[in-house]
Amino acid sequence: MSFRESEFPDLLENILKVGEQYGDNSLTFEIVKKVVELVKQIPLYPGIVGMCLARYVSEADPAKLNPGDRIFVKTAAGGIAGNFDGDEDDFIRVKGDSEAKIEKSKIEKILKLRDNILEEIWPTLVFKEEK
Repeated sequence: MSFRESEFPDLLENILKVGEQYGDNSLTFEIVKKVVELVKQIPLYPGIVGMCLARYVSEADPAKLNPGDRIFVKTAAGGIAGNFDGDEDDFIRVKGDSEAKIEKSKIEKILKLRDNILEEIWPTLVFKEEK
């Protein structure tokens, strides 16, 4: 099978589709990081990586998020990715490389990034690392 006949080129197109669907290029970087992680976990299955990618990003309600959930917050000024750290009256808190408090009135969209997506879709492909 040639590279062109494999599922890998489709995977690259899926990355762009998911980023475009939510309209933010900085989200695409988060998606690429997840794809690299998944390809390292299951290098022979780009089709399964593509299935995971299709479900990796979903819109979220801050009231239903748990502390530690990986999120991407889109505002008119751009986007920030990090871990949900709490919901206050007028703000949500996000911890990433630094901590941010984002005014709810400035939030266009909150997206949940499902870091355990491979385990959710195909748990038999997740192997615990031995120490």
